[in-house]
Amino acid sequence: MRLLLIIIIYMFTFLTTVYAEGIPKQKFDISFYGQIDMSFFYKHNNEPNSGFHNTDRFSLNLVETETLFGAEFSYNKLSGVLELQPVASADIFKLYYATYNFLDDLSLTIGKDWTLAGFSEYFTQYSDGYNALWRYGALIEQRLPQLRLTWKNFSFAVILASDPEFDMDSYSPTIFQLNNYIPRFELAYRYERDNFIYKIYAGYAGYNMKVKQSISWDIYDTAYLQSFYIGAGVMYDFGRVYISMNVFMGTNLGIWGGLADKNWDTENYLPRYIDTSSSFTYVGSLGVAASMGIRLIDIIELTFGGGYTTSSHDSITLNGGPVQFSAYINLPISIAENFYLIPEIAYYEQTADKYHRYVGSDFFAGVYTVIYF
Repeated sequence: MRLLLIIIIYMFTFLTTVYAEGIPKQKFDISFYGQIDMSFFYKHNNEPNSGFHNTDRFSLNLVETETLFGAEFSYNKLSGVLELQPVASADIFKLYYATYNFLDDLSLTIGKDWTLAGFSEYFTQYSDGYNALWRYGALIEQRLPQLRLTWKNFSFAVILASDPEFDMDSYSPTIFQLNNYIPRFELAYRYERDNFIYKIYAGYAGYNMKVKQSISWDIYDTAYLQSFYIGAGVMYDFGRVYISMNVFMGTNLGIWGGLADKNWDTENYLPRYIDTSSSFTYVGSLGVAASMGIRLIDIIELTFGGGYTTSSHDSITLNGGPVQFSAYINLPISIAENFYLIPEIAYYEQTADKYHRYVGSDFFAGVYTVIYF
């Protein structure tokens, strides 16, 4: 990723130098932005099967993980973003990409940006690390290196995620080895008007696996692990009231990180290997999410929403599947310009694991604050 960042910086330097010689009157513009997030939440956790039955804790985060600082650049047909996330992040560079506009409706983006698959931006669930109904009716959107071509409302991306997101330890690395991977492909069509947005998205991810036939000798079979997914989202603003909805379905979403248990066993969403057929089972998932916002007065809104995801294993021995549900209600209050205080109550539950056994629930109550600048 650092190499990609260096390439983008050189791209800016080279192209701005070339354009400066040919078009001396062009201006290089830069603007800065950011946000600082803080939170205080009470959490009640109930996991009867793990021994964590009715446990409580309080968390105070003076600087939340969503805190970020960024800069936007533009020069003639070239633009870009460099965004830093300094808190609780293994990679401080949250976003870094450059976009070249060949025509008014055609552009190419290279760098680390948000993936196309997903529509969680209007699900304003702030608890549990700004969850936004991810995993609970909304696909997890990721920040990954990619090449993205955009023409009008249509975008196509080749995503360079070098490793699968699933935990190889669950399979035992001495038996399963990642041979190679196919870059992820995603596409989306997004249409926007002043009070209406809808988006259709789809994607594919695949991995070639080497599977050891026996512990005692190094003879491997090959098996292919792949994931398909598709979804759609919509938001409509009626004025005082706005609503948003999302639906998705896919297979093996856990292998690339689109869907996994945040608070419970990630293994629930992983396929299983079948020795007799040298292949992996499939885990099919379906998710639905909805939310509504009501502008009570100019400085106060009431927002609430919920989501549901169910999955099933394509296996005679694992014919159950995890089920997850979440709901929230909050009250964003504009204390001052670009300063918001957001009390929230939220509930998270996994009603079943892969064997259809009840897993547990979380209850959150607290306050989230954010300052934009």
